[in-house]
Amino acid sequence: MGFKWPPRGNPGSQRVKFVGSDAAVYRLTVTSEAFGWYVFPLGVQPGLKTMVTLHGWNLGSSGRLLQHELNVTEIDPSVKEVLIGPPVVANQLSVAVSDVPELLDTEPNDQREQAQSMVVPAVLNGRIGGTGDVDRFVFQAAKDEKIVFQFATPNLGLSLSGSLRIENEKGELVVEKTTPPEVPQWVWTPATDGLFTLAVSDLGGRGGEDYVYRLEVFPALPGNGVARHSGGRSLFNFDVRADAHSYRVEPGQTVPMKVSIRTVEGVEATMGVVLEGLPGGVKWTTTQVPRSGGDVALELSADADAAPANVPIRVRVTSHGPSLGWERSAFALIDNRGENRLIDQTDVLWLTVLPLPLAEPDKVVKDGS
Repeated sequence: MGFKWPPRGNPGSQRVKFVGSDAAVYRLTVTSEAFGWYVFPLGVQPGLKTMVTLHGWNLGSSGRLLQHELNVTEIDPSVKEVLIGPPVVANQLSVAVSDVPELLDTEPNDQREQAQSMVVPAVLNGRIGGTGDVDRFVFQAAKDEKIVFQFATPNLGLSLSGSLRIENEKGELVVEKTTPPEVPQWVWTPATDGLFTLAVSDLGGRGGEDYVYRLEVFPALPGNGVARHSGGRSLFNFDVRADAHSYRVEPGQTVPMKVSIRTVEGVEATMGVVLEGLPGGVKWTTTQVPRSGGDVALELSADADAAPANVPIRVRVTSHGPSLGWERSAFALIDNRGENRLIDQTDVLWLTVLPLPLAEPDKVVKDGS
């Protein structure tokens, strides 16, 4: 079945209609082998051995769960995620790696007086276990010091649509935020010093086994280029967008490309752009990336004798210096031909090098013509 999302129409008459079209595509795997769904917790710290749980199907005697020790004691500091796939499982699943302290939610923590203590920065791994479940965490915040909240859940294909509430010491609502559809990141500035409670839940009030989340909470410090924690690693973050998902260039010609970089509010850093996957005979140039982000102009140039090609390429933006190599790929919106798709963006861009035009055949002049 397929349906359009979000539903269209007047706010009072919005509804979901089942539809079908050439844009309603799917890929279905059918197997009787063991198959992993996700790993919990969704991330681990480097330098440690951590016991994680694979959730999926046909996973040994338990059927749905499989314990696995993940050893990242000798992992390279630049690695941000690892793939986990014990021999019994047919597929592999990604696990985030971060040197920010990982905190698992512990029930019961639904009520304010049951809230778990956390110290910013932190990464929260939790599960909204059932209808109406709320996970609460209490933390100290200072006036006018920006704090960033970022969900990783949408990238993992899980069910949670994150909803965040911040309450003051009296239990009164200070501010509320739901997960943005494209960039699940939110910057909050406290108006006063004090203890605050972060309440995490599902936007629709639902819950279940797959309603898990990984929520990064870290300071954003404007003016010094990075947000840091006691471990010394940068928590700087940014988002990159390309102006198209496909590009065409003729031999001997140049085509423009534009990427837009959006940084965490108020944060600056030294950044660079790299294009990966270009075929032989194609070069690229770019202007300097503004420290606070913004639009960056690039050019793709094909040599006069460049061979025809159709290849996937990626645009990567990296931060340098004190931010220790944060990296993001540029995403582009996919032309949906008037339909709403489950996948409406991609970081795999497409480059076509057109063939040289065929030479016109010699004209044959006949006698008497």
